[in-house]
Amino acid sequence: MLFVSSLTSVLLDRSVRHLSLHCHNLEKLDISDGVKVAHEAFEHVSVGCKELRDFNTSYQQGVTDNDILGLVRSLEKLEVLSLSGCSQITNETLQHIGTHCPQLKRLNISNNQALTDLGITNLVRGCKNLEHLCASLCVELTDTSLVRLSENCHKLSTLEAAHCEQFGNRGFEALFAGCPNIQRLDLEACYGLTDNALRHLASHCHNVRWLEISYCSGITNLGINELARGQLRDTLMYLELDNLSRITDECVHSLLCFPKLCKLDLFDCVGISQHCVNLLRVNKPSINVQTYFAPDDPEMTDDEDEEGVAVESRECVGCCGNSKCVIL
Repeated sequence: MLFVSSLTSVLLDRSVRHLSLHCHNLEKLDISDGVKVAHEAFEHVSVGCKELRDFNTSYQQGVTDNDILGLVRSLEKLEVLSLSGCSQITNETLQHIGTHCPQLKRLNISNNQALTDLGITNLVRGCKNLEHLCASLCVELTDTSLVRLSENCHKLSTLEAAHCEQFGNRGFEALFAGCPNIQRLDLEACYGLTDNALRHLASHCHNVRWLEISYCSGITNLGINELARGQLRDTLMYLELDNLSRITDECVHSLLCFPKLCKLDLFDCVGISQHCVNLLRVNKPSINVQTYFAPDDPEMTDDEDEEGVAVESRECVGCCGNSKCVIL
């Protein structure tokens, strides 16, 4: 791998040109997060680095559809492509990728408001080997994109779709039925996710290890119970439930049913009491429970009680060392 994003614009362009002339066997190149590169840099890569398998140009604001077309048309071995934050690319780029990158396994297109269902449709028709898709903050995507994934990308193991607020039950049910090999899901702030969708997840996807459903306001105790009844309870290791206002102490028994669970986030779950968090930690000491309970009196200082008498320091129930958290 070669990481060259910290160079100045002129040096970066010269470096990429030099690489294209002398590093014909280069397999991984990262020019992300750096200064704007000239369009010619992409031409140099496409001409001289045909063995490239992993290319990261995230947050290069000047990247255009034509840049990506010239790149992918020449890089037949490309397996990993990161375009996060490239705000000028459109559905045309996804069509180019779908046409020219049949071996693509990992794609990051997050943080792009120009991409729509049409782009995902054209992408997945050609990229049937896709295993990892990050589309977080692609806010224009709807259930149609999830349906197209379910129809074409049966090898999908990771989907990151945080803040895709137009996703709903129809899309999730299709996705879980068509992509049973999913192992990691980041669905934070997907407000259309409901208990019924979690029931379908538990029924079809038996290898889920990492599930993030924080801020999904449609989830209740019933959804957590559905997860505990499914086969994924034997594989789930990381579960993030932050800010789920509709789950309560009643779901604690379900949370005890995951034998491999090692990290559980419950920040701002107002229906979960400190008492039940204590029970979780006593009965399942292997679970790192992350949560927070504010002091009874927010005006009280960290080191004094109401009468100014020093009190013992408080620690977070997740052992984060935050002195403002309440000790158990």
